[in-house]
Amino acid sequence: MDKTLAWLWLADAVGSACQNARDLLALYPDPEALYEALCAGREAPPCLRDLPDMPLVLYVTGESACLNGHRYVGMVGTRRPSAYGRQAAFDLSLEMAKQGAVIVSGLADGLDSEGHRAAVEAGTPTVAFLGTAIDTTYPAANVKLRPPGYQGKQKGTFLARNRLIAGLSEVLCVAEARIRSGTLNTVSHAESLGRPVLAVPGSIYSAQSQGTNELLRSGRAGVLCQAADVLACMGVESESAAPEQSAFAVEQTSPDAQAVYAALGPTPKG
Repeated sequence: MDKTLAWLWLADAVGSACQNARDLLALYPDPEALYEALCAGREAPPCLRDLPDMPLVLYVTGESACLNGHRYVGMVGTRRPSAYGRQAAFDLSLEMAKQGAVIVSGLADGLDSEGHRAAVEAGTPTVAFLGTAIDTTYPAANVKLRPPGYQGKQKGTFLARNRLIAGLSEVLCVAEARIRSGTLNTVSHAESLGRPVLAVPGSIYSAQSQGTNELLRSGRAGVLCQAADVLACMGVESESAAPEQSAFAVEQTSPDAQAVYAALGPTPKG
């Protein structure tokens, strides 16, 4: 690249009155060298190129190679899940990870964490798109990722990162969500990109399942009861299909068992 053209490119790239211009030139005194270094970097995941507002740069910690060349499943849901939602997110993610899927989520509290935790237990890669600066993990209990410092705009970044979760995922799974939830924002992104959405049915008495049940009722999502549902949606045959289970009939149990079942009701007890 011509030297003058390189300076013009840099000036246009950083914009006028760039606050970090001096620091940038301290690292790369020659803009041509900076341009060549950027050109030599890894390409963004091909799936994210579908986004009209695709990220121009991805900051990554860990093994960046896992961002390409795998089968990706998004697992999202409420940050305040029930025991049922936690178990469903973990068990489904664990089985999909064992079948070779890379679990994609947002490292948030609740069901995001269950998806990542299941992948770690399975010993498989997992991808987390953060809604914070990459050296600031929220919640702090999930702190593991520490790339470069960032002092720029952070307002709206949690919603903005949802498009990346939907974009990388071949199928988006919703384990549990309220009727008004950031999870449904991720669902909207998946729909706009033509990604299939599957939702775990929940109790009609549970507020945490109102969002997932509405997705199913309105036809916006297919039913997710086992990992094979997701793998079939991806065109992948499950290696270990779940054995058929006979339907439970409370009337076939003892009178004492029927009394206990009636007392428990449809919602989890603490």
